[in-house]
Amino acid sequence: MSISVVPYLNFNGDCEEAIQLYMEIFGGETFYLSRWSELNTADPERFGKVMHVEFRVGDTHMSAADSINRKETDTSINLMVHLDDPRKATGMCDLLSRGGSVISPLAPHPAPDDGGMGALIEDRFGYSWIITCPKKLLIFRNSKSGKMNMPHFEIKCDPGRTGRKHGGKYGYIQSN
Repeated sequence: MSISVVPYLNFNGDCEEAIQLYMEIFGGETFYLSRWSELNTADPERFGKVMHVEFRVGDTHMSAADSINRKETDTSINLMVHLDDPRKATGMCDLLSRGGSVISPLAPHPAPDDGGMGALIEDRFGYSWIITCPKKLLIFRNSKSGKMNMPHFEIKCDPGRTGRKHGGKYGYIQSN
């Protein structure tokens, strides 16, 4: 059985504009788009608006629609984007905040977090985005046990270093 959780965003008549902006910033493509018309609604205010769109932003499949009766955005849900380049993160924050606001500028994560950096941006459509650049850890296999217990980190091999040098059961170094 395959299960996918797909974020579904609702907009106030500017869905198509938002999706184009997100794809411009993060890359992506539209898979399917349907519009309201006299065939599927009696409300002329909906004609031409997005009834349903499926698209990809970065590597994430998403969906959206124009919900004419939307009052405001649910601010308890944030969209998080992981990046590996602080320069790209800065550019994305700038583009997302145009017409919106910077809630928290791109800055180092507080200890004891991963040592990376992040920002919180509200775009002009009311959605909050967490832009983050986690610090990568290079993990080394314990030479005695051969075990590794951190599968969620990217594993890289650096033949010039060993875990023993770092004094822990699983040594690591931070990459730049």
